[in-house]
Amino acid sequence: MLSATSEYSIRALIELSRLEEGESLLCRDIAQMTGISYGYLAKTMLTLKRGEIVIGKRGKNGGYQLAKPAGAIYLREVVHLIDGDSVLPECLLRNREHCSDDNPCTAHKAWGKVRASFFEFLDKNTIADLASRDSGSLAG
Repeated sequence: MLSATSEYSIRALIELSRLEEGESLLCRDIAQMTGISYGYLAKTMLTLKRGEIVIGKRGKNGGYQLAKPAGAIYLREVVHLIDGDSVLPECLLRNREHCSDDNPCTAHKAWGKVRASFFEFLDKNTIADLASRDSGSLAG
């Protein structure tokens, strides 16, 4: 359901959330820790920096760190920054230009429930939730 870039962004942010205050990680270290290609991750980290989700520092002791606490970074914010509103199409079948409640396609009602659940998950969960060792703590 997520694009590769959104998934990689979330994985990188989880690694950054595990740092002590004041620590940072170089992009190459995040790439190695997550198994993400360095070149791809470097572009992704720049997007996260422009979106003010991470801070990037140059020089000695440089690298990336979260711009705010992991508990304040909701997944919806990250996914929206990376994918915009295209993360899940309005119409599953994409064969009707004007699929709506008044003019539904055959999948409209069921797909709407899936979309709503997915966005609810993104709205309720943070990077801190995903970084937590207790997987039972996730909302949704």
